[in-house]
Order: sequence, then C-alpha cells, then structure tokens
Amino acid sequence: MQSGRSMQQGFTLIELVITMTLTSILMAFAVTSFTSVIQDTRFKAEVSDIEGLIRRTMNECLARGSSGLVVIGQLAADNDPSASDTTLRGFLLDEDDNMEEISRMDITNTRFTREFGTASPWLGDTGHGKPGNFEDNVILITPTGTLEASGVIYLQYQTTRKEAVIEVLANGMVDTFFDETIGAGEAVWVR
Repeated sequence: MQSGRSMQQGFTLIELVITMTLTSILMAFAVTSFTSVIQDTRFKAEVSDIEGLIRRTMNECLARGSSGLVVIGQLAADNDPSASDTTLRGFLLDEDDNMEEISRMDITNTRFTREFGTASPWLGDTGHGKPGNFEDNVILITPTGTLEASGVIYLQYQTTRKEAVIEVLANGMVDTFFDETIGAGEAVWVR
C-alpha cells in the first residue's frame, strides 16, 4: 500500500548547496597549500642553481689551474651592460688578469641580501664567529679551487620572504641552509 507521497530519489537543492560550499572551502585550502609548495620548489631550485654556478666555477678553476671570480652584478672594470644586480657570473682569470666568463645566470625570483633589505649581496660571516672577507659582490677563487676567504651569501625569496644561506668555506666546501618554520612559528635552519 502506498501513501499519497511518492518516494523521491536524489539530492535536494539545499544538500547540493551545502556540498558545493564545503567542496569550495576545501579547494581553497588545497590551492593555497599547492601554491606554497610551488613557490618553495622554485626558491630551492634557484638557490640550487646559484650553488651550482659557484661549484662549477670552482671546479673549472681547479681543472685549468687558474684563479677565478664569482660576481653578482658588475665589476668596476666590467663594461657588460647586460649585467644587473640580479646577474650571477663565474669568471676565469689568466696570467694577465684577463677575465673569461664561463657561466652566467639571471636570478628571477630571489634577491641577494646582506641583512634584511640592504643592497649589498655578500655578508662576511662564516657562522663560526669569524668574519669572512668577501669583498662587496665578489668571491675570489684560487687555482686549487679553494677560496681566498670564507663567507656567507644570504638569499631571500621575493614572494614568500623565505630565506636561504649559502655558506662558502675557504677549503672549497659549499653548503646550503633553508629557513623553515616549525610548530608555533619557530624558525630553524635546515639543509
């Protein structure tokens, strides 16, 4: 026996609206998290490229038995109009101190910083309580592939303000640390 009401199958309009609202909220969180992951990946890739350029220049100095430089921007003796504050270049020096550019990259998403917001790219602090001797925007490399002085390069991602440090020691060791936030906003440096 059937009552005067027929059995309906499907969802009511209010159920569909609630489901769509909840789905939209979840998607907003997912997109935000995904965007953050993409930005972190871009920053880490660019920092890795910078570290790679430094290592390539050091290795090339060792292979050719020549001194070299890693430079951000322009040198006083350099007339390269295409070099800007965001250009990183590696050079070999011959016996007469003529420079041969062996590698170049333009930094797009990362800025070099001495301490937050200053224009000079190098910070002379090895993290061991001893100041390094990077001169302004130059790392000097010996013919043995080591450095004339240790130093630290501070980098900051323009979009998220995340930071990284590339530590370059006189013995030729290059190590990178990233600023990661854990727990209740506590920041730590991780490799």
